[in-house]
Amino acid sequence: MLRAFAIRSLMPVAIAATASSLFAPRATAQDGAKKAVVGVIESMFAALARGDTAGMRATFHPSGRVVQTGTREGKPFNRVNALDDFLRSIGSAAGRKLEEKIFDPTVQIEDNLAVAWSRYEFYVDGTMSHCGVDSYQLVNTGEGWKILHIVDTQRRPCQ
Repeated sequence: MLRAFAIRSLMPVAIAATASSLFAPRATAQDGAKKAVVGVIESMFAALARGDTAGMRATFHPSGRVVQTGTREGKPFNRVNALDDFLRSIGSAAGRKLEEKIFDPTVQIEDNLAVAWSRYEFYVDGTMSHCGVDSYQLVNTGEGWKILHIVDTQRRPCQ
């Protein structure tokens, strides 16, 4: 009777251990993929800080675009920028230091689609220009993860 009780009381532990070992490889792969996604985003912003539009382009899918949203004069606005137009605007800021800092990125991945979300602060020559939230969609290509879309909010002033 004692032996039956001991076996029954160990069953939940054995089931939990087996279940966790079945999901551990997938969780590890997901963690690695999430780090890779955040790494692409950080690489893009490192290139931005260097004024390296070619380096930024390398992180994007060729059909990439950047959408800016916010409220101006009490009204909602949005601006959709093709990748070339976005990079041209970055290039036209030559001589000024542009920097974006992201905070607490979260990433969801399913198959070859990743969606990331983070708070950010944007600085021009060391002074905060605006802040908000970035939403990124990335696709996994033969060359790794590439940014397909960035949609951001732009808040001024930042609190």
